[in-house]
Amino acid sequence: VMEPQAWGYYSSGGDDEITLRDNHLAFQRITMRPRILVNVRDIDMTTALLGVPSALPLYFTATALAKLAHPDGEVGIVRAAKKAGVVYMLPTLSSYTLDEMLSARSEGQELFAQLYVNPERSRTQEYVAKLENAGVRALFVTVDAPQLGRREKDMRNKFTQQGSD
Repeated sequence: VMEPQAWGYYSSGGDDEITLRDNHLAFQRITMRPRILVNVRDIDMTTALLGVPSALPLYFTATALAKLAHPDGEVGIVRAAKKAGVVYMLPTLSSYTLDEMLSARSEGQELFAQLYVNPERSRTQEYVAKLENAGVRALFVTVDAPQLGRREKDMRNKFTQQGSD
């Protein structure tokens, strides 16, 4: 069972949660159309994402503070992604340091990374250089969050970020 602060963080959005509600409604419009009497015994779902092989046409995307949901946090997700044969996108706002997440990967495991640009450009440059030196295959720059959102549920729950620096 999740702590109330963790549940509040994961189940909420910024300000009046308008985008959160819009996203929820958009996903409700998606339907799966079953194919009847089609042999699916030997299907192959492997693909490549940005040149990186993947067992499925998806990747584990970056989400902040995964340790709120499980003690292994992002380190556990790195390991799970390897086991599933899919790519994981390391988050900037993580529960573990970049070095800890990189140390959790298996030999030859490909990773992507997500980046919030730090106002101190030198910190961003150092972070990107570290990713590059570690062989991270792709960098996704988040440009729609110049500042952290005002999360009213977090304020009511007295949530404090417990992430890495």
